[in-house]
Amino acid sequence: MAIFYYSSANRVFCDSDWFYDDLIGADFDNYDNKGGYRVLYFESFDAESYSREEQLALHIPFQEEEKFPIVDTELAMIPSLTKQILLTDSVEFEQTFGTGKYEFDGFDPYDEKYEEMLGFGTQLGGYPSFTQADPREYLNDGKQHDLLLFQLDSCYGSGQDWEFMWGDAGIGNFFISPEDLKAKKFENAWYNWDCS
Repeated sequence: MAIFYYSSANRVFCDSDWFYDDLIGADFDNYDNKGGYRVLYFESFDAESYSREEQLALHIPFQEEEKFPIVDTELAMIPSLTKQILLTDSVEFEQTFGTGKYEFDGFDPYDEKYEEMLGFGTQLGGYPSFTQADPREYLNDGKQHDLLLFQLDSCYGSGQDWEFMWGDAGIGNFFISPEDLKAKKFENAWYNWDCS
């Protein structure tokens, strides 16, 4: 079970190159390379990290470049506690049931009755979802035990005046070790994104 600090703030920042990189700051060969993103922790909302003017100034040298933004505005997340069923194709499923969901006897992951319970969506904690595969399955450096810190899913076309878009309707996942989460060492969080 993950411990989250709701009275504090986690913010995900990107350097100015992130918007102009079709990998969106990720390094799929080295998840410890945080050159294109940062997850920062603040004890309170009182201090301003970057003013709006300072944030905009970071983009001035790149104004004529092709952009790959995920989010086209600033948004706040208002969490609510919900229950989630473990139906995702994740290391948690294999750890719990001893097999992947596609090999699980008597379970058809393509059955429409499970569609609403698959875990896609934006969330803090819980079971992650992927459009491709859980990257933790292929890692042998301890990251296979890391927890989902934050998941930002693509969201578009539902009448809002904003959207999130990871490539072609993908999903981004930020992970952290249980020890780092407890110690509030968010600088060690890492991320992956994939799309269909």
